[in-house]
Amino acid sequence: MRLIILSLFISLQSLNPISQPKQLLEYKQICPVDMSKYAVLPEDQEAIRSFFGEGCRFTKLENADFIEIDIILKKAIEKREKKGGYNLVRNPDTYYKQVIAGVNQKGEKEVYLNCLCSVANKKDWKKVFIMVLDGGNCYFQVRINLKTKEVISFVVNGLG
Repeated sequence: MRLIILSLFISLQSLNPISQPKQLLEYKQICPVDMSKYAVLPEDQEAIRSFFGEGCRFTKLENADFIEIDIILKKAIEKREKKGGYNLVRNPDTYYKQVIAGVNQKGEKEVYLNCLCSVANKKDWKKVFIMVLDGGNCYFQVRINLKTKEVISFVVNGLG
């Protein structure tokens, strides 16, 4: 009798094998922002007016803003890559980013990013805005509206 029950159990098992439980949730790894590659430049109302226009004022950034900046910047670079061209930017994580943050006349937070491929000869890069003429895709500038997640401008330096 035991042998019959055991045989029946084994045969039923082969018809409906015990499957591994399905993974209910997929976790997306959130990579933290490498803050060693960011420099939030000190408040400078003249720079704010220059980059954002009259009526804008300086603002501070929160940690979540940097995550948003990284996401928007990567999407903008992917979009430019799809369009093609000669002066493409690749892998934004390798660039050093100087950030100036302001609030526009609508009360929306905007950032101006000055991106540099190297800061080797620029010891004050975390304090002083570095302006480079030419240099190709080693240098580019991006203006982003963090509220609307819109890239307002994206300029890659010329080749000289």
